Amino acid sequence: MPVTVIRRKSAKASDEQLHATVRNAVEDLERLSSVDPHALEGALRGAVSRRRWNSVARVAKTLMNFLEKEHADKKPAGALVNLESKAQTARDHLVAARKVLPAGEIIALLNISRQALSKAVKAQRLFAVEAGGERLYPAFFGDADLDRRQLERVAKELGELPGWQKWEFFTTPKASLRGLTPVEALKRGRYTETRRAAIGFLER
Repeated sequence: MPVTVIRRKSAKASDEQLHATVRNAVEDLERLSSVDPHALEGALRGAVSRRRWNSVARVAKTLMNFLEKEHADKKPAGALVNLESKAQTARDHLVAARKVLPAGEIIALLNISRQALSKAVKAQRLFAVEAGGERLYPAFFGDADLDRRQLERVAKELGELPGWQKWEFFTTPKASLRGLTPVEALKRGRYTETRRAAIGFLER
């Protein structure tokens, strides 16, 4: 038989073997994907013990896909939506209670110009939060019981944190402040401790 004919038959056989291997691999994956994860684990152990490394790879891949799907399916999408809804409701209450104010009102309360407000925000001495598509400002910046300079210095320590995180810092009781919120601590003259708490909050 001519050499060229033998080579063609050999190449054809190799192609068929390759196609068969691919087909078998696809069938294995399809079959494995519907198997209980415990059975997959058993298949993986068996393949390892018999040193069938291609099977090991296929089973391991299927297991990973299964676990990723399980993880995705169990993601608390509903819980996340619920949390976002609760956060929005809480922010709406803050707006209704006038704990955060629009620019015009905070300007009047602080007796400053719009330019001065913009400059203070840019310098991080004051901050805004977003609610209902509007930029609002904490009303406590206009609290007469607070030393505004101290308040602004503490706010500046929070750097580039998002507005609502800064709000969380100022309005959440801190163990380091003996259960007081930073706003309450500042009202009691505990500026140094509050400033230190702000630095720690930023670095956490």
